[in-house]
Amino acid sequence: MLGPVRYRIVGLIFLLALINHIDRANISIAAPVMMRELGWSEALFGVIFSAFLWGYTVIQLPGGYLADRFGGKLIPYLCLGWSIATFLTPLGASSFYLMLVLRFLVGAFEAPIVPAMSITNAAWVPRHELARAQTIIPAALNAGIMIGYPLVTGVTGAFGWPAVFYLCGGIGIVWAFIWMWDGRGTPEEHPSVTLRELAYIQAERVKPVSEHQGWGPVLRSPRVWALTISYTLWVYNMWLMASWLPSYLVKGRGFSVGEMGMLGGAITGAALVGTVAGGWLSDMLLRRGFGANVARKTVPTICMLIGAPLMVLGVSVESPGLCVVLLMGARLFNDSALAGYMSLPTEMSPRHLGAIWGCMSTFGSLAGMVAAILAGYQVTATGNWALPFYTAAGSIAVAAVIMALGVSAQPLFLGQEQKVVALHPKPVEG
Repeated sequence: MLGPVRYRIVGLIFLLALINHIDRANISIAAPVMMRELGWSEALFGVIFSAFLWGYTVIQLPGGYLADRFGGKLIPYLCLGWSIATFLTPLGASSFYLMLVLRFLVGAFEAPIVPAMSITNAAWVPRHELARAQTIIPAALNAGIMIGYPLVTGVTGAFGWPAVFYLCGGIGIVWAFIWMWDGRGTPEEHPSVTLRELAYIQAERVKPVSEHQGWGPVLRSPRVWALTISYTLWVYNMWLMASWLPSYLVKGRGFSVGEMGMLGGAITGAALVGTVAGGWLSDMLLRRGFGANVARKTVPTICMLIGAPLMVLGVSVESPGLCVVLLMGARLFNDSALAGYMSLPTEMSPRHLGAIWGCMSTFGSLAGMVAAILAGYQVTATGNWALPFYTAAGSIAVAAVIMALGVSAQPLFLGQEQKVVALHPKPVEG
């Protein structure tokens, strides 16, 4: 046996998170070539991008319930579901509506995967190792897209865009069977776990307890709605970048598909750095005695107010190279705000964490649908590739103002007294 079994499990989850996010982004990166070969407009591709989010939103709440109930047992079947839909994506070239169905299925099967991975980590990892294990999920968000840019553009250039989906879908199917062979939802179920390792895990394991205490108190809280609206406006930018940045670099800035693969990866790399740095800075300020409002609210607000004008400048300058540099800066600062959004629900009310997250995640998915569709129609109607990014920058600025004026990290005491515990989850996509 090569080291503790829990390390293998965490490694498999990291690989799954990478696969998951590459499969979300692959169609966006391949879109410039697909649009040219299929003859479909930006408006139609906006609808295609949004189909993933339809499935993701519809299945999110029931999927979360299934993840709570089945945990790691659900993981290989979710992976098989979206991987098969990904593998079959080239069939959608024959029918726009079939393409919508296939992307809907990718979103539907991916909807429960983040809670399922988080629950599996909690079952396998002692509490003092859990924070590091959980960071692999948000880290894989941008890392997967970074890998996806050169992978998708390289495969598309060498073998054509359908090969991208055959490759990505095939890798996911292989991973699912590897998990069925060597992965388990809990250490108690794994035949290779020694009694010593099992006792070590059980001694300090975080017991999986649902924080969901009902929607009523949440829906009556103005501060929860302020946080939800601010997050919805902020995440609009994230979904716009995920859906339309590749096409913008090719059609709006004149880069080749190969250049887009490298430059898109660099811009996404800046987002990864921002995500990690934002979480590190927020936790450091809290450890050094600054209040939760400074660490969780003020820092993200400042970052957004810096990032929004950088985005406006980036899509306004004539130089394509300077555009890329400014967009890297915009993503560095804008994505630094993610740590605050992920930490504030716990600061506000740990006992209502599930309900608050349900509001934020549901409305965030709706923002993604709007971003995907609206950007496509803006470009089709006006021919102006900067317009969707101006919209996103304005959305971020409003999100920052709402964060500053309407959100507080102080406990809500929603309907019952509670003690705010020192539990600060790492950023997770929603």
